Amino acid sequence: MEGTQVRELPLNGENFMGLVTLSPVVSPAQSFNSRDKGLAGGSDFSVNGNPYTNNLFLVDGVNNNDVGSNRTILIYPSVDAIAEFKMLRNSYGAEYGQASGAIISINTRSGENKFHGGFFYAGRNDKLDANDFFSNKNGTGKAELRRNDYGYHISGPILKDKLFFWWNEEWNKEIRGQSFAACVPTAAEKNGDFSQGVSCGATAPNFAALPAAYLSGPQKLAAVDPAGNLLANFYPDPTPGFNSNGNNWHASEPNKLNWREENVRGDYDITKKHRVTFRWTKDSWTNPAPNGGAFWVIPSLLVSVQTGRNLPEA
Repeated sequence: MEGTQVRELPLNGENFMGLVTLSPVVSPAQSFNSRDKGLAGGSDFSVNGNPYTNNLFLVDGVNNNDVGSNRTILIYPSVDAIAEFKMLRNSYGAEYGQASGAIISINTRSGENKFHGGFFYAGRNDKLDANDFFSNKNGTGKAELRRNDYGYHISGPILKDKLFFWWNEEWNKEIRGQSFAACVPTAAEKNGDFSQGVSCGATAPNFAALPAAYLSGPQKLAAVDPAGNLLANFYPDPTPGFNSNGNNWHASEPNKLNWREENVRGDYDITKKHRVTFRWTKDSWTNPAPNGGAFWVIPSLLVSVQTGRNLPEA
């Protein structure tokens, strides 16, 4: 597949991994991900029934497999920088080895005798979307879903007919809202006041077993442990109303996923048949908190810490 075909196909997330599913006898695993890149990406697919750890990825002839697991790849070449995509499924030539599944070989673009450049942008914004079923059910409102893919490239000669350069940068920035719901302590409970009852999921102290000096009134603690109070302030305050599961806090938090790549290539033609190539590629990937499954609220911990120490002596 030539580079022009690669660039003109509508690849989700500007990810070349979408090309492998266009071939027959390819069976993607559940963990296969043809949208994300970096550590969030997934290259698990079976070819001709072989295990998905038996595929070999090459970029300009260099092994691009993560040899620790052999099921992920090291860099995701920008679609803009691909000159040729080739996938071999059987009957490999003598120059290939290390794989019984498929050989996925990518050649990157080089400069030419004329200067060229380009820019692309693809985007999505939740302003154009309707709310989904689960956000409606939990009362969190419409979750953020914003994706911006953009990049540019510049190429040309340094010495005509001899020395050429290629340079490109690409960014994939995504904000994907994650819905969270939990039972959290109220502001009164954080200060040791349980006179208004106990919020869902919390555990009140056994006031009947506490000496009078520990109390400032019915269902009220005279003092709150400073360490417990510090932890309590990390919990969010309840949101208005309860969701369908009886939780008094619900929100949609933005999960950010940012990927960036810089790629530079230089080519020097020694003769018409001999070329020396240098290529340097850097991927950077960040997924800061909060992200899916990383935010949990355990209100029962709050009370056990609050009543544990630094209370007035009886």
